[in-house]
Amino acid sequence: MSFEPTVSNPETATPLTPVEVHPRELLEGENRSIAEIEAIGRQIRVAFPPRSRDLEQDEEWFVFDAGEGWQEMRLHDYDALFPVQGLYERVVYDVFRCDSPPVIRDLLGEAVDAGEIDPLRARVLDLGAGNGHMAARLREIGFRHFVGVDLSSPAREAAERDFPSLYRAYAVGDLLNLPPEEAPKVDDEPFQAMTCVAALGFGDIPPSVFAAAVNRVEDGGKIVFTLRSDFVDTDDRSGFAGLISALVERDAFTDLRRKSYTHRINAAGVPIEYTAFCATKTRDITPDEIPA
Repeated sequence: MSFEPTVSNPETATPLTPVEVHPRELLEGENRSIAEIEAIGRQIRVAFPPRSRDLEQDEEWFVFDAGEGWQEMRLHDYDALFPVQGLYERVVYDVFRCDSPPVIRDLLGEAVDAGEIDPLRARVLDLGAGNGHMAARLREIGFRHFVGVDLSSPAREAAERDFPSLYRAYAVGDLLNLPPEEAPKVDDEPFQAMTCVAALGFGDIPPSVFAAAVNRVEDGGKIVFTLRSDFVDTDDRSGFAGLISALVERDAFTDLRRKSYTHRINAAGVPIEYTAFCATKTRDITPDEIPA
């Protein structure tokens, strides 16, 4: 069954009066709520022309109007997407109904409830952090210490804009070869948890970078991530199916929790199915275990 996104039509829409967003000033140490960012995003009109509806997940594009006329945007062009405050939330969470951050929050919450991790003390590495939405969800269940890493400088700028006190540090660059000024942000102390949400595969984060993040988590820490469900299949070409299977079989990942769920719908309204994982790390990933 498909669910058509609720969007406006760029061919027939009445021009908007230019939107002027004046977010309230934050007190020192305060962050915006997710609801506040989403409210800003709902002032932006978006639409998905018919020729955009049969594309692969990493090829999707849309048009948006924030009061200055319709503009085209590719969904995975994060350097262009994040500078428009609220646009990411408008498209990904409001229109596409993305559910991955709450699913990961609840899965890690099960580990918290079982006494397997202390949210008030755990240092969390947020891989593919974006504008901080995942970390903001984890803050809802008590986590307080986050370090983000992402390839996109605009993503870090968006996190600083939307959630200025959320991250203790935020590194920009390739985790395998971070610039000297960024590396200490992720290498100074070990982590007790790592999250990676909807960023594995599609050429975004390869297995080698995932392994580098896992290896920065101390033994006994929690590894929490999502994969598109067809990437979990044995015929997967991303390399993750074989890697995760090997890590579980060789007891590098134990206490495995997993949940199948709908990550979001696509521009045609078709559900995109994902699998969420939460595991306890018992050892580092070795070079011979990482797919070429």
